[in-house]
Amino acid sequence: MNKFWLAFFIILLLAVILTVGLTVTFLYKGKKDDKDAKHHEIIWTFHLDNEESNLKGTLEDIINVDILKTMDYEVGGNKATPRSLHGELGDLTVTGWMHVFKYPLRVTKVVVGKAEIKVGKVVPISGFAVIDKEGNADFVTLWHDDAFHHYSTSGEHLATGAFPFAKGDESKHPDMLDLPKEVSDADLAHPKLPEDVPLPHEDEEVPKVVPEDKDVPIEHFHPEEVTTDKTALKAGALVVDLDLASQSQVGAPLTYKDGEDEITITRATFNVNFEKWTFTLTNPRPVVPYIKYEGTMVDVGCSDIMEVAVFVGKYNLPLLANFKERVKFRSFAHNGNNEWQSVRATVVDVETLDGIYCFLKEMVIFDFSKQSGKYTVGGFEVHVSEMVGSEPFERFKSFKHTIHKRTATTLEPASAKVHKYKFFKVNFNGLNPDDEVTSATAFFWDGDLTKALMLRLLVGDTFKNYVGYKDFKLEPKASALQGRLERLNYQVNRALTINLAKTAPYDFKGGLLGTREEHVAIKVEDDTPLKKFKKFVHTHAGSRNMEHFKILGFVGEEYLKFEQKDVSLVETYFLKGHMEKPLLFSLKGHFHTHHYFLEDGKFVKKELIFGDLAYTLKHLAYHTFTYLTLNLKKFSSYHFSGESVFPKHRHSHVVVRRNDESEEFVRTTHTLEKVHGELTDFFVLALEGADIDLKDQVVTSVDAYFVKGHFDEPIAVNFKGAAQRLYVATTKGYEQKESILLSNSKKLLRRAAFDKLKLVYLQLHRMSNYYDEHLDGLEVTVEKRTDDLEIDGFNKFVHTFPETTDVRFLIAESYFDPKVDPMYNLNKAVVITGRKDFPVLVSLIDIEGNSFYFKYVGDNEWTKVKPMEMNRFLLEINQKLAEEEVPAESRPPKMLMTGLYPY
Repeated sequence: MNKFWLAFFIILLLAVILTVGLTVTFLYKGKKDDKDAKHHEIIWTFHLDNEESNLKGTLEDIINVDILKTMDYEVGGNKATPRSLHGELGDLTVTGWMHVFKYPLRVTKVVVGKAEIKVGKVVPISGFAVIDKEGNADFVTLWHDDAFHHYSTSGEHLATGAFPFAKGDESKHPDMLDLPKEVSDADLAHPKLPEDVPLPHEDEEVPKVVPEDKDVPIEHFHPEEVTTDKTALKAGALVVDLDLASQSQVGAPLTYKDGEDEITITRATFNVNFEKWTFTLTNPRPVVPYIKYEGTMVDVGCSDIMEVAVFVGKYNLPLLANFKERVKFRSFAHNGNNEWQSVRATVVDVETLDGIYCFLKEMVIFDFSKQSGKYTVGGFEVHVSEMVGSEPFERFKSFKHTIHKRTATTLEPASAKVHKYKFFKVNFNGLNPDDEVTSATAFFWDGDLTKALMLRLLVGDTFKNYVGYKDFKLEPKASALQGRLERLNYQVNRALTINLAKTAPYDFKGGLLGTREEHVAIKVEDDTPLKKFKKFVHTHAGSRNMEHFKILGFVGEEYLKFEQKDVSLVETYFLKGHMEKPLLFSLKGHFHTHHYFLEDGKFVKKELIFGDLAYTLKHLAYHTFTYLTLNLKKFSSYHFSGESVFPKHRHSHVVVRRNDESEEFVRTTHTLEKVHGELTDFFVLALEGADIDLKDQVVTSVDAYFVKGHFDEPIAVNFKGAAQRLYVATTKGYEQKESILLSNSKKLLRRAAFDKLKLVYLQLHRMSNYYDEHLDGLEVTVEKRTDDLEIDGFNKFVHTFPETTDVRFLIAESYFDPKVDPMYNLNKAVVITGRKDFPVLVSLIDIEGNSFYFKYVGDNEWTKVKPMEMNRFLLEINQKLAEEEVPAESRPPKMLMTGLYPY
């Protein structure tokens, strides 16, 4: 007894330990899944060689970089600033972002998952670029081994030199754009720091454009007294007259003289919103430039200049002067009042000029690609925060950009006119430039945070709502915003609500708009992939070649969680007669397919069972509506799918019982027993072993009838339930008959055996023709040929019948199977009867004249006999008949039938 309690205690303890372990595992997995779902990232691991760097010891040798980052970050002691990328290559626009590092990277190799990028020549590079496609990272461009190399985000090499999409066209080459590459020795001496353009009011720790020499303090140049006497200027002076240049026109060069120098001013448009003024000497020489603007002239403090260019904004406002020395450029940013600050601007881009313009005009730029943190524009600092739960628009996220002005001691809320509203390089149109804006809130569909669809501006005490994509329009009615946003989201993002129950085209709201708009097309495929199923394919009606779309949700299935990926089509599979919900639906994209099963009235994401769609549908039909596949060829219990249990399955569901009591036929009974011995009603999904088009009905059991020796296909099938349905084999296939005919089953089945198997029942006792061609499907002719016999006392009858490979012997109701080899095609039987007209000898003859002999041995039994023994056998029979030795039961009974079949 003590041993029993000890064993019980040990088992209980193990159960508790197992339960706790599984609970911890599931909790950890759930938290891990939640964490993974919130932080989507692609990590590239850079291995660096910092031996030759003077920063050895402050920088890590291995850094993990999330290439999807678009905000400033620090990694391994280095600071990086993602900068937007926008370039035109002919008719092609390249967009993305660049990771520009404060300290150049000396890359030895890069590891991405299992992929490894090997670098042969280690040189300092300023960073790398990520090229996007519709807002998503498409591939990475990395400089190494004296060339640009292009890799997929998983590290697979795509191309070297021209971009992968260029297909060898060298005009579409990274050299045409300013992408991060090898850093020169000069740049290493004065590193370019990836920050915004520095302006006098800023206290930024690391400005984007810094003084050329950190050892020399920034000098501010004040205008000197204007004079035309060049003797007061430095030797080699050249007056860069911006006042005079402002009087020229784009495309019409203007020439003026400064002492003995002749200068030509050429104005050209620079990136739409700016101009580049170029000052060219007719007789080139090194000069000391003096900038003249608004009547004042200033020496910016450089000499030996060979080329002069000034970048100008609206209203001829000078922004940046660019002077080329013999080996490098010197740049000066305008701080107002003709004061200029020496800056390092290796590349003059729109961001640089926008920053200076905003500072001079006290304006701001809203960049809605920034969705957290803060950024500096001109004299303002813009703070970004996500408005979680505060906005009424379902499935939309909003990010509020609030303007602040930094004073000497504090940071205060402010308002300003807006120079640009943009997302990376994409500028927005349609907004009032004269509004003094305090904050701007951008609304995005949460499935694509790269396309702002609504802007809400706080102007004074008034909110203004603008709806659009790139081109915005003011929407004065707050009640119209939800509808406009939803429709715009469909037009821009191809975002659709899928109605899984729909079998005809519907609108982008899942058919809830009540209009005849067809945004989702539906193609119907009947009996796919199995009979009794219907497949419906949902595609974007406005697309070509099944262009992808995005899914907002599913009508009536709000609980359903799904991964937001591009989808080309949605496939739904319905069981006929149950069209309320599909048993299964699939989301298919260019590179992925996800399946959802209907379980307990809700959809659950799962993989196809055994990777087989047809089997999965059988599984769902059985467990949801108790549909199963009957396999009439089975003579032992089997799986609901119609397959054998082993080795694929664990359990049998359909029980088969076999009845061999009849000497002619075998009956098998198929029942569903979820609990052993208890019958469960079911529906027939498919029928294997008999080509019967069965109507949908509740079935309790199924009887299948076979001719012994012919088990390939039944000759009759009886479906039992509330209403019985009997199907009998005929020459035209299975036909439904009245089930009452089974009361005379032997006659019914014999007729079916002839129609199905061409099996002929020979009535050996007949002395005249029998069967009717019209009623029975055949006729057997009988010819008396007694004169051919050499032995007296016997009669000979020749039975001629349609060609067949199988026959049975009948004498009244007695039955015998002679089991002739089916390779012979029989068409005649010679029957010898004695003086009592009882058959005693039968010869079966095939179409080639071969004969098979059978003699009667009593008790309805026949046995084969050799030809040479026939006469002796007949003499013995004759003697026995004469002596009345033939038993009474062997004598032919009275014949009351004129035909074999009752119909």
